[in-house]
Amino acid sequence: MTGMRGMAVAAALCLAARAEAQDTLPPAPGLPQSVTARVVEDAAVLERVPVLLPEDHWAVRAVARLHGMGVADRYFPSQRAVPLSVVAAALRDAASRAAFDPFGHWTAVDWLRRLRAEFAAVSAEGIGMLPRQASVGVAREFGRLSPVEGYFDTRGVPAPVGGATRPQVRASTGFTLGGIGAAWAQGRYDERGLHVPRWDVAAAAGPIALSVGRQPVGYGHA
Repeated sequence: MTGMRGMAVAAALCLAARAEAQDTLPPAPGLPQSVTARVVEDAAVLERVPVLLPEDHWAVRAVARLHGMGVADRYFPSQRAVPLSVVAAALRDAASRAAFDPFGHWTAVDWLRRLRAEFAAVSAEGIGMLPRQASVGVAREFGRLSPVEGYFDTRGVPAPVGGATRPQVRASTGFTLGGIGAAWAQGRYDERGLHVPRWDVAAAAGPIALSVGRQPVGYGHA
C-alpha cells in the first residue's frame, strides 16, 4: 500500500538488480577522465553493500530530485527506505549521461563522490565500518497539565505539572561484511535504560538482499 509506514519489527525482501559498473564514463566539459573513472570505482563498491538508507537520508532525496529532473529515469524503488546499492546505481546511471545532460552529470558525480566519502570505511571485501556518530545531551519536557479526574461536582481541574529533565546519550554504529551482509543500530541510553528505536541486519546473495530490522520503511514509491 502506498504510504504505509511501520515502526514495528519488519522484514523486507529487496529484489534490486545491481547493474554492473561501466568501464568508463563520458567526461563532462572541464572534468578530467581520471575523476569519472574514480567515480565508477566508488559506485562499484557501494552497489555491493546491502545497507538500507532511511527515507530522510540526503542521498535518497538527491536521487529523487535527479529522477524528477528526468536524469535518473530508471530509479523506481519499491520502498522509501532505499538500499544503498540502488541509490549508488542511480547516481552512476545519471553520471553516465554527460552527452545528454551535462548539468545532471556534474550533479550526479558530485553527489556520488560525497556518498563515497560518507561511506569511506565501507569495502566490497572484508569488514568495513558504517558511518558512526555519538552525542551527549539533556532532554527536557515542560508545559504539561495533569489529567482531569472525577465527574460532575467531584471533577477536578487540570493543574500544571512541573517540568522534567533527563540526561541521555545517543549513538549509532554499524559494520559491513563485504558484499554479503551488514548490521546497523541507533540507540539511546538514559535513566530508564537502553532503548534501540532503529536497527537493521541485512544479508545478500547476488541480486537478492534480505533485510530484517526496525525502522520506518514506507512501502510504495513516493
